[in-house]
Amino acid sequence: MNCDVIQDLLPLYHDGVASADSRKLVDEHLATCETCQKTLASMDEPVVTASPETEQPLVSGFRALRRRLRRRTVITAAIAAVCAIAIAAGAACGVFFYQWPVSYQKAQQVITQPVTSPIDLFTDKANFQSMHVLQRGDTLYISYMDTLWTSWTGKNRNPRRTQLDNVNTSDAFQKLITVPADVTKIYYLAANLDALATDEAAFEAAVANAVLLWQQ
Repeated sequence: MNCDVIQDLLPLYHDGVASADSRKLVDEHLATCETCQKTLASMDEPVVTASPETEQPLVSGFRALRRRLRRRTVITAAIAAVCAIAIAAGAACGVFFYQWPVSYQKAQQVITQPVTSPIDLFTDKANFQSMHVLQRGDTLYISYMDTLWTSWTGKNRNPRRTQLDNVNTSDAFQKLITVPADVTKIYYLAANLDALATDEAAFEAAVANAVLLWQQ
């Protein structure tokens, strides 16, 4: 008889529930098959279960692994939150604080008073973030700077007037800047005048694009 068939019958044989014919076949096979004898004998061996001493290290190991995974999850979430805050802060800085020069065509600045009176320069249908001035000798250069925020919202606000005379200049935030009495020419220069004040080469390159607004 094939060992595979006998080993299928061995559990029933061992538990005493095999039929008489099946028991006879198994007995005949066991008489000559050492392998099946060992298989039957192994069924009487006690089942080995893990002792508390054996289980404890495993449980402790799983708990430590779970703590590490939880800690790693918290760290990952914290890093993601910091990155999200940094991205949001960078976007806010770009919208509210990053400034660029406004072109003369966009600013549409005009002189509305005779040269003997204070010069009124104003922006038509738009407001910008700020106005900057730079003096070179008897020449004064002015420039408006804009941000994404003011470019989006400026058209929905009433235009604000910017006044220049030989006493002061007032920008959209009413900040007063003294204009020296020796100024005889005023130009609009679409550039970052604060940066040009410390970079002579860049100033010389940019000044070619200045537009004369007033001359004494």
